[in-house]
Amino acid sequence: MAYLRYATTAFSIPFTTLLLLIPVILIAMVVVPFTLTGVYNVFFHPLRHVPGPKWKAFSDLSYVTTLLRGNMVKDVSRMHKKYGPVVRVAPNEVSFANADSWKAIYGFKAGHKDGYEKDMHFYPQPINGSRGIVIAHGADHGRQRRVFSHAFSDHALRDQQPLIKKYADLLIVRLHEQVELENKGLIDAVAWYNFITFDVIAELTFGESFHCLDNSDYHPLVQLIYATLKAITFMNAQKRFDWLKYLIKYYVSPLALQKRQDLVQFVATSVDRRLSTEAARRDFLAPVSGGEKSSGSLSLAAVQSTAVVFMVAGSETTATTLSAATYLALSHENVWERLVEEVRGAFESDADITIDKITAKLPYMLAVLNEALRLYPPVPTGFGRITPSGGDTIAGYYIPEGTGVYVSQCAINSSPEYFVEPDKFLPERWLGGDKFKNDDIRAFNPFSHGPRNCLGKNLAYLEMRMILAKMVWNFDLELHEEFPGEWMAKQKVFTLWDKPPLMKAALAAIPSVTEMSKIGYVPLYKNAKRA
Repeated sequence: MAYLRYATTAFSIPFTTLLLLIPVILIAMVVVPFTLTGVYNVFFHPLRHVPGPKWKAFSDLSYVTTLLRGNMVKDVSRMHKKYGPVVRVAPNEVSFANADSWKAIYGFKAGHKDGYEKDMHFYPQPINGSRGIVIAHGADHGRQRRVFSHAFSDHALRDQQPLIKKYADLLIVRLHEQVELENKGLIDAVAWYNFITFDVIAELTFGESFHCLDNSDYHPLVQLIYATLKAITFMNAQKRFDWLKYLIKYYVSPLALQKRQDLVQFVATSVDRRLSTEAARRDFLAPVSGGEKSSGSLSLAAVQSTAVVFMVAGSETTATTLSAATYLALSHENVWERLVEEVRGAFESDADITIDKITAKLPYMLAVLNEALRLYPPVPTGFGRITPSGGDTIAGYYIPEGTGVYVSQCAINSSPEYFVEPDKFLPERWLGGDKFKNDDIRAFNPFSHGPRNCLGKNLAYLEMRMILAKMVWNFDLELHEEFPGEWMAKQKVFTLWDKPPLMKAALAAIPSVTEMSKIGYVPLYKNAKRA
């Protein structure tokens, strides 16, 4: 017993010393594993042969920091300029700026029947537990796509042209009111493009408008969508580190997280109301409603999840491209003048503007939109995928299974390997000519590529061409003199572009007051003249 007491006394540690050792031990428990993992990632990981900065390979910490600051897209583009078309941007993630990679990652490949599944680091988990069309797995995605594809066919969209024209006309009415009554011609193009695209997609999805144009203001659901987009960025960041979820609770407003739930609930209620109606409608939910419901055999939860996708993808992205096209055209006087000449020379009146005539008579306007899509892709973060079992070779590099991969649109669209003078806004590149004969349009895929590309591509072009044609025909536009410099250069990305207002001075450019009265506008001014 005496020996035991001696041993205990001899090896006891004073309490104060123990307190001092606790932080040292805790730090060691964190730093040592962190360092050992980082060393493995840099020197022994299967991706160690892929070019890229070592600190990005060491840990996800740099990736998450950049993501939360909204600078990931620009950071990835800078890395591609330094390291080339294949870059390891995180320990287990590789970005590509290589045209062949579109087919390798997003196309069908023998031996990988289901293709590359979605990388859920890029997409939020569905609140209702059902994967909508964007994140549904291979076979389930194919089934959902077959159900909804009929609503996006050329025939179906032709039936929707009167609806789109109705809202385009209402946009012009409201903007004339702004020009003449309230703001002396000063308008925020971002807001007004959002108003019309949200109204259109709401009626096409739910059978009822949000009345943004009627009220000249955002619907509450639109505000929920914007809050949700930012919250999703933070939720995706926490997937990289489990401990981040505790910080996210404080860093992200609980109100923002609640708004995501409110968004899903609002859409669910709207879907239920639409599916319960007996009226025959040729909208996006027609294939799963009424007498056609058996053709879909989709769960109600899956339909609700997909309706959320329709709302975001069918509105914000279209408005983004219209905002960019307007800004870029106005920033290049020669482009704007040529666009005005083409549009106003093609139509004798506003009522003469139809999608068939736009398609036939306005090739330069389409070139303007495509060039805007190239320089300012509406989904800038990339369409994240996971390499399948057994891995794959992409752009000459073996990429092991389970690796996050994607094509960086901003990086590939600004690569001189694929585009002449890639950083310049040159719509004429889409019209041919010797100067651009070496442009490789395989690199250009703003709506993604392959069997999971965007269903709404044709709808987006239809809307953008109708809206922009009417804007150019009806108004003389210019960037406001107090507009703060480069509208695009300082933008951050939180899931999608975080766009500031785009203020423009607008002057009416119509031939007569009689012309506007044809679409329901009763002017409160006299002697309107064509500019």
